[in-house]
Amino acid sequence: IRLQMQAAYTCDAKGEATLTMDKPVYTLTVMCPVQPGKEESVLRTINEEVARLSQHVDESLLDKVKSHVRKRFETGTQGNAYWDDVIYKYVHNGVDNRADYPLIISAQTAKRIQWFMKEFMKHAGKVTVVMLPKEMGTDLFHRMKDLAFVRKNIKTPMKRMAH
Repeated sequence: IRLQMQAAYTCDAKGEATLTMDKPVYTLTVMCPVQPGKEESVLRTINEEVARLSQHVDESLLDKVKSHVRKRFETGTQGNAYWDDVIYKYVHNGVDNRADYPLIISAQTAKRIQWFMKEFMKHAGKVTVVMLPKEMGTDLFHRMKDLAFVRKNIKTPMKRMAH
């Protein structure tokens, strides 16, 4: 989107797993400030790439992501906000999301991510949010059918993902 399509200066994706009433909720959010007029092609590309993760995950890219996540984990543990979150989750959910974190990151493989994305996409509800300048009107909103924000419960326990 940024390099090949030259449609955005940045594009960011974030995955999250949380517990809501003792049930896991998995969220995938893609945020991408897009050049006007390229919204539809960017949304189509985002959706194609998310769907493609259930079929193929690039091992070399996965290794880079795992390295980045490990570094972020090591430096992130130094702040109060991090420890506040760890304590909150342990007290309220009985989950120690710190203890096995490095092992969980190391255990991720292309096949595990493909399996997870297949399950995620089977059960995913989708929402697209496009913010437009007032002068662009609502025409684009009415033409969009695909979605860039995905959120839904998966009936697989969170602990299974670590094994």
